Amino acid sequence: MISALARRLARLAAIAGTALTLAPGPTHANPLEGEARPITRDNDRVYTVVAGEGDGASTVTNPANLGFLDGINGVIDFSLMGQQRRRRGSGVGAFIGIPVPLRLIALGLGYQLGLPFQPEGPQSDDGEDLADPQGTDDLFHKVTFATSIPLGSWVRVFRPRAKSLARGLDRLSIGFGVSRSVSSGNFHAHGTNQFDLAVSYWPSRFLAMGLVGRAINMPRTGREEAEIQPVVIDPEIAIRPLGTPAFEVAVGARFAPAIPGALRRFRINEADPRGRIMTSFGGVRLFAEAEMMRFNPIVFEDNLAAARVAARVQAGVEINFANVGFAVAPLASINARNGSGFGVDGAAARLRISQDRYPAVASRPRVVAKLALARYDGDRGMMAVLDELDDAAERRGTVLLETRSMGFDFAQIEEIREAMLRVRNRRGTVIVYMNGGALRSYFLASAADRIIVHPHLGLEMTGMRTQTLYYGELLEKLGVVPEFVRVAEYKAWPEKAHRSTASAPVASQRHHLYADVWNHVLRMIARDRGEDVRVVREWIDDQPMSSPEALERGIVDELAFPDELDAKLEKWLGRRIRIETPQQSQQHRMAFGPPPRIAVLLIEGDLVRGDSFTIPIIDRTVAGDRTLTKEIERLRKDPSVRAVVVRVNSLGGDVGTADAIARELDLVRKVKPVVISMGNACASGGYYIATSGQYIYADATTFTGSIGVFFPKVDVSGALERLGITVDEEDFGRRAGMRSWLRPMDEDERAAAQADVEMVYGQFLSRVAKARSMTLAQADRVARGRVWSGVRAIEEGLVDDYGGVREAVLRARAIAGLEPDEGTVEIVPAARRPIENLRAMFGFDIPSPLGRTGASAFGSATPAMMALRSAVPLGMLTALKHLPVALWWGQEPNMMALAGETWIISD
Repeated sequence: MISALARRLARLAAIAGTALTLAPGPTHANPLEGEARPITRDNDRVYTVVAGEGDGASTVTNPANLGFLDGINGVIDFSLMGQQRRRRGSGVGAFIGIPVPLRLIALGLGYQLGLPFQPEGPQSDDGEDLADPQGTDDLFHKVTFATSIPLGSWVRVFRPRAKSLARGLDRLSIGFGVSRSVSSGNFHAHGTNQFDLAVSYWPSRFLAMGLVGRAINMPRTGREEAEIQPVVIDPEIAIRPLGTPAFEVAVGARFAPAIPGALRRFRINEADPRGRIMTSFGGVRLFAEAEMMRFNPIVFEDNLAAARVAARVQAGVEINFANVGFAVAPLASINARNGSGFGVDGAAARLRISQDRYPAVASRPRVVAKLALARYDGDRGMMAVLDELDDAAERRGTVLLETRSMGFDFAQIEEIREAMLRVRNRRGTVIVYMNGGALRSYFLASAADRIIVHPHLGLEMTGMRTQTLYYGELLEKLGVVPEFVRVAEYKAWPEKAHRSTASAPVASQRHHLYADVWNHVLRMIARDRGEDVRVVREWIDDQPMSSPEALERGIVDELAFPDELDAKLEKWLGRRIRIETPQQSQQHRMAFGPPPRIAVLLIEGDLVRGDSFTIPIIDRTVAGDRTLTKEIERLRKDPSVRAVVVRVNSLGGDVGTADAIARELDLVRKVKPVVISMGNACASGGYYIATSGQYIYADATTFTGSIGVFFPKVDVSGALERLGITVDEEDFGRRAGMRSWLRPMDEDERAAAQADVEMVYGQFLSRVAKARSMTLAQADRVARGRVWSGVRAIEEGLVDDYGGVREAVLRARAIAGLEPDEGTVEIVPAARRPIENLRAMFGFDIPSPLGRTGASAFGSATPAMMALRSAVPLGMLTALKHLPVALWWGQEPNMMALAGETWIISD
C-alpha cells in the first residue's frame, strides 16, 4: 500500500513538475546531468538553519538544536521543482522534536519522501510505473531518528551546586542522528544508513555557531560498483547585530573532501559556500538564502563536459500565529557559466505546529482567556497574572478574571488593576466574574470593562475594618513580664505585649494610615465606574446587597450563572467565543545566547537568620539571610544580569538579617542598577533593605516606613514558678543574663539595652538620610517607627514614585541602557518545592529524585497540608500566624526592626 501511494505521489509530482517547467528538455535526464547531489542530501526546504533557532526540522538540519526546544515542535516541509530544471531537491518531509522532562535529552523523528526528478518511467500494460532502469532518480523514503543532549541541564541536575558551570554550558548542546533510506527502484538509496554528529553553541545573544558532520560513516551505495558517499562537514555562523531576531545574517558552507579512488558518481564541489539573511517583526519573518552548487551538463561516455558552477537561491515570507506558522518561498537557480541563466525552478512551503509560542501576527482572537485568581498566590503569582494580562494587551485579546477565593491584598490588586487598564487601552477587553465577593474583589472588578455577578451570591462589600490583638493583660495573668525596649513612640509592636490598647501616637498613625487606604480605594472605584465618591460610599454603606439590587443600582453590569457565561459574552461581544484557561506553554527561544536579564528578587515575609522557607500550616513566609545573600551574590557576578529589581513584601524582622541583605545589595549597586518595588508592605527591616535601591516605587496602598527598632525580651520566670519550675543560674560577666528569658533585667541591663537600640536606630537613621538625601533631623521626623501609606511616603520623600513591578523593571532597563522591551525578566530565588522547604526549615538534606518538577508554580496547598491544618486548633494557628516568626522561631531574642502587624478585614 505504501509503495502504491508513493507511486501516486510521484505521478502527481510529475504532473505538477511539468506545469512548473520553464525550459525545454528531455522527459528523462541522464543520471549524471543536472544538480550534482549525493543521495545522503535531504530535500530542499524554505530555509535551512544549522546555527540558530531550533525546531522540528532540526532533526535533520542540526540535531544539536533540538536541545534548545522548550516544547514539542512539529514541521512539515514540501518542495517541488519542474523536471526540466534538473534539480534533485523535491519531496515531502515531516519532523517532530520532543524535549524530555528535566531537559536532560531531546528526541527528533523525521520522515522524508524524496522525489529527485519526479520521473515518468516506462509503464506496464496495466498502467503501473516500472522502475527507471537508471534508478538513481527514482523516489525513495528516508527515516531519521535524532537525539540531543543539552549539557547545562545535566550539570544542573547532577551537580546542582555548580551553578556557574551550568550557566556556562546552558547554550551548548551536542546531537546525533541516524537515518535509513529505502526504495524499491532507487538502488543508490535502498538500504543506505547514514550517521550524523552535530554540535551547537550559542555563546551570546549576538552569535550562534553550529557544526554538523553528515554521513560520517561514508555509506556505500549502488549495485554493481559500490559508490562511497562523501562525508560532508557543514559549519555555520549566525550573527544578530542587534542581539534580537529583528535582523540576522548567517554564513556557512558544505565541505566534502575528495576521497581518493572514489567514482564520484555525483560529482559535487569540495566546498559550497552559502549565506542567509532574515528579518523579523511581530509574527512576520522575511528571508533569503543562496548556496553554491555544481550543475552538470549531459555527459557522454567518452566526453565528460565540464560541470558548471551554479547557485540555488530562494526568498520568501513566514507568517506565525503563536502555535502555528506557515512559510513559502519560490526556488530558483543561477548557472554562472555556460548555463541557462536565472530561472524559477519551483516552490517550497513549510507548516509549523508547536507547543511553545512564537511571536504572533496581531489579531483579535475569539478565545477568551480565563484566569481563576484563586490559583495564584503571593508576588510570584501576581507577576504571573500580570504576564497574562500584558500578553492579552499585546494581542488585543479578551480576558475573563474570576475573583472567587482570591488571596491578593490591596497593593497587589492595584498592580493587577493597572495591567487590566493596559489591556483596555490597547483595545483589548477585560471582564470580571464575581461569585459574590467583598471590597477587595470589587476593587479589582471596578477596573474591568464589564462586571458579571452570580445571581444568587450577593455582594458583601461592607467596608474595611481593622483589628489588633493586645496581649498585656494575658501575659500578666500568666506571670510573664514583657521588657521590650524600643525607639521610638510610633514603634507599635512592643505595645502589644505591654498594653491593653494603643497609645495616642500609635492610634493616631493607625487611623491616618488606614484612612489613606480607604480613601484611595473609594476614589479608584468611583473613577472607574464613572460615579461620585459619595455614591460609592452609599453603595458600601447599604451592603450587604442582593445581586439583582446591585445590578439595578449600577454597581455591576450583568448577572449570570457560570454555565451562562459563554452565551452572555457572545451576546455582548457580538461574536462566537470560547472560554479557555491560558496554555502554560513557554515562549519559543528566539534569542541565540543568554539575553540581557532583569532579575526580580523576591523578599517576602519575616526576616530571619538562616534559610528562606514557608511554614505551610499557617501560611507564613520567612526570608532568610543565608538564602538571599547567596542569591544576591550570584546576581552580582552574573554578567548576563544587567539590573536587579528588588520586590520587598515584608514588615521586617531581625535587624542583622536586614543589614546582611542590604549590604549585599549595596555591592550589587556598585556594578549594576538596583531598583526597589514595594509590595503590600515594605516597612521597618523591609524599608532598611529598600535604602539599597537607586529608585523606589510603591503602590498607593503600600505600608512602608516604620523606621525604628526594638529589643524583644520577656521574663517568664513568674510563669515557671506557677508551674513549680525553678531556675538555678550562675552568670560570669556583669550582663551575661541580659538576654535571658528566665529572669528580669536590672537597671544597668535595661540602660544598656536602651543604649543598644538607640545606637542601631542611629545607624538606621543615617542610612535613610544618606539614601533619601535628607539631614538626620529630616529623616528622624519621618521615622520614629511611624508607618506611612505609599501615597504619604511619596509626599514625605521616602519613596520616589507611584508604581509596581512593571514600572520598576522599566526603570531598571533604562538605567542599564536597555530598550523598554529588551531582555528577559527572571524571578529569583526559584520557588521551593515541598522537600526543599523541609530541608530549609529543619536543616536536614534529603535528595529529591524529581528535582524541581511536580509542584505548583505558585505554592498551592497540597491535600496533606490541608488535612494537617484541620488537625491543629484554630486558635493556635491564628496566634502563630500573627506573631512575628522571628520572635518564636529563633533560639534567643535578637534586635528587631519590625512594623506593627494589624489585621485588615474586608471580606
